[in-house]
Amino acid sequence: MNQGFDPLSHSIAKETATLSTSLPISKASSIFVRADENRVDRMRAMISGPEGTPYAFGLWLFDVSYPVEYPNVPPVLKNLTTGNGTVRFNPNLYNEGKVCLSLLGTWSGSPEEMWRPGRSTILQVFISISSMIFVDLPYFNEPGYGAPNANNAQSQQYNYNIRRETIRWAVTEQLRRPPRGFEQVVQNHFRLLKSEVLAVATQWAEDDPGTNAYGVPNGGFPLAQSSTRGRGRGGKSRGRGRGNTNGSSSGSATPTPTEPSNGDKGKGVAEQPVYKGGWDVILRDLRAELEKL
Repeated sequence: MNQGFDPLSHSIAKETATLSTSLPISKASSIFVRADENRVDRMRAMISGPEGTPYAFGLWLFDVSYPVEYPNVPPVLKNLTTGNGTVRFNPNLYNEGKVCLSLLGTWSGSPEEMWRPGRSTILQVFISISSMIFVDLPYFNEPGYGAPNANNAQSQQYNYNIRRETIRWAVTEQLRRPPRGFEQVVQNHFRLLKSEVLAVATQWAEDDPGTNAYGVPNGGFPLAQSSTRGRGRGGKSRGRGRGNTNGSSSGSATPTPTEPSNGDKGKGVAEQPVYKGGWDVILRDLRAELEKL
């Protein structure tokens, strides 16, 4: 027996070589990986949210560690994109970083869904996260909530919450403070998709059926600013179900409307859209970061 042979390092090196040519990279969804130069048993992965989901174009960072028993046991993953521990982005992604997935042994499943030594790979884990967690109706990832239904009111509210947190933490915050080792990935990703990201975020703001800063139901569309003096108040937005996020908007989310000057009185005020649910400040911060690209 070769006493210098390290089964763990050999298995990881073999899979890493496969990753270099097998990771999906596309506008729809991409996966990026960085290995730890000092620890063969550690790596980090960045997964972009697929188009057509409340995670669209966002970037989620995962810490990957390989137990000494690997590949006889699954790797251990931790989600690092959690809004500093405040956001549960999915029933399968806890705000403390836990990733619930049958393949990882952190959730129950049928034998074919569990980790199978010699057959399962880290690439399968990444693809499972992209295709089974970052879905269009994540509310129904919660056990017992029934079959996915796009008309379900709780599911719709859940998506409104996820969309806000996606732009806050998986887009704007990634641009503001890109993870070490992924700086170029973040820059290139959002530079190439700059117009799409802004268009999607603006559409999400318009679609959000919350109440604007003046207490007027928006009916799904932004309202013109009133010329009546007032100050907007941010509010907490909560979805239903154990898998929901808890997002709060800043008290300065919506600027005070401008009162017309004496010379302008009677002429009206230039109308500016007022978004709800904190979207004013979300879009403002997003635009500021995208303009730096």
